[in-house]
Amino acid sequence: MSRHDNIHSNSREILGTNPLRATKPVRDFTSSTRRVRPGELVAALLVVEPGSESNGPLPMIPLDKLGQHVGEIKRNGIRAVKVFSMAKLKDTTASGALDSNNLALAAIKAIKDATPDLCVITDTCLCSYTANGDCILRRPEGDLDMARSFEILSSQALMQVEAGADIIGPAPVADGAVAAIRQRLDSNGRRHVPIMPHLTSRSALYRGYRDAMRTGFGEQRQGFQIDPMRTDQFLAMARHLVSEGADILMMQPSLFSGDLIDKVKVESKRMTGVFSVSGEYLMFKTASSSEDILLEHATGIIRAGADFVVSYGALELARFINEIGW
Repeated sequence: MSRHDNIHSNSREILGTNPLRATKPVRDFTSSTRRVRPGELVAALLVVEPGSESNGPLPMIPLDKLGQHVGEIKRNGIRAVKVFSMAKLKDTTASGALDSNNLALAAIKAIKDATPDLCVITDTCLCSYTANGDCILRRPEGDLDMARSFEILSSQALMQVEAGADIIGPAPVADGAVAAIRQRLDSNGRRHVPIMPHLTSRSALYRGYRDAMRTGFGEQRQGFQIDPMRTDQFLAMARHLVSEGADILMMQPSLFSGDLIDKVKVESKRMTGVFSVSGEYLMFKTASSSEDILLEHATGIIRAGADFVVSYGALELARFINEIGW
């Protein structure tokens, strides 16, 4: 198939159909002026140690090539990135989260050095740093240690801001996490920094990320995820996150959020986007016309009311949009 033989440019004339859809010039003239733009995409970046090679299905960027990569992201019209990193140190206390030399902080600094105007959104969570992949620490007797977990999360957030991050993205859907981060940022003169927590439903679509980044199974994760059938839980959590200080909301996974986007936006009165997570990207990439699929998916999500789409395929989609003159 030719690069340009796709659903957006083929079929010059089709007789016997609706006059407004029969020829390409008329389709172009009568089409909606609303289109997905690169500026509505957020590139999800999986950053690994310098010199590391990625042989897996998810795109992973070594730290020593990150500056070049984000330069291309910026040139293609994408205005923001969400940064994930593979932690080397994993233990029961998530000590790597507070290491001033950890990969996440190095990645933020590298992005800002290369592209100062690119908006950097963090992944603020403990699951990359705990041995079992849990988002919340446990006490020796086995119960959850929320206070210590929130202390580390809020310290991690402040370190990320000091490294150059523009928006803090807390991943654990846990009551009190956003409030702890907001309080820590405010008390350190960072009231201007927005917080964009994840609004996460239970799904098997996160497995690709967990395997690639070696975050473990995380036995407690489902306890902090929303039942995908419970609209009331989504809306209640949206209200709660706003009450704790959330400025933007990000729902995930995107495939199962379309019917809820507008409801959450109305309920929260906040900018709301979605994360097309690893399992979605891996499915899209198996299609013979993956760029078309990525674009159709983003179109449906934006049409449903999302303000932005976070995607591992953001750069290839932005290139495609620019190439076809979408």
